Amino acid sequence: MDPQPLILPPSVRLLLPEEVPAGDNYARLRANVARGQAARFTTGYVLKLTPGPGFRAYAEVNVHAPDLWSLVRDLTTELLPEHAALLIGPKDEKPNGCPYRNKQALLDAVEPYGEALARDAFVEFGFIWQRSGVTDEVFVHSARWLKIWTTRPQALEAAMSRHGIPRAESLVFLDQFPRVTDVTRHPPEMYTHDELIGRVLAAEAALPEASAG
Repeated sequence: MDPQPLILPPSVRLLLPEEVPAGDNYARLRANVARGQAARFTTGYVLKLTPGPGFRAYAEVNVHAPDLWSLVRDLTTELLPEHAALLIGPKDEKPNGCPYRNKQALLDAVEPYGEALARDAFVEFGFIWQRSGVTDEVFVHSARWLKIWTTRPQALEAAMSRHGIPRAESLVFLDQFPRVTDVTRHPPEMYTHDELIGRVLAAEAALPEASAG
């Protein structure tokens, strides 16, 4: 598998040189923008094995925007146990922590909004299991790359292989450079990220709470 030039959603992009505002930091910001324009963003994942008891590996992933929800769903299915909790919130804010639900029921409830979540860079979201100091989590950053904490690194690598995402020694991520986030309007009502978050939370809240034990 070879890395491919990364496809981003229309909701997030690099700041353009002509958009750099005047001010005391103009030269430094302009230089950062230039570095971003020259950067090579590709698909791939970086995996770091850890000796700690909380999780066995941490991964960072670049995936094409049209494939993001499918990957999140697959990783959550493979890496998290029977129960999981939804994490969701606006960019740059602490996400809402929800009760544990049956994982499959939770994924089914979020499924109608999966593609909308994938393309709206004003939303961060993911799924988590955390108990007795052990963490399994799949989380989507507002710059549309994934952070994964897992106790099952081999299952993670198998999922990446199924999705055609190659392992890399290093990657470049969009939030390393000045970026612009544009409002996404979701059909058919053309609602924005606040309504999207509300709808997902309502779908999640309709599920019965599950024991985390």
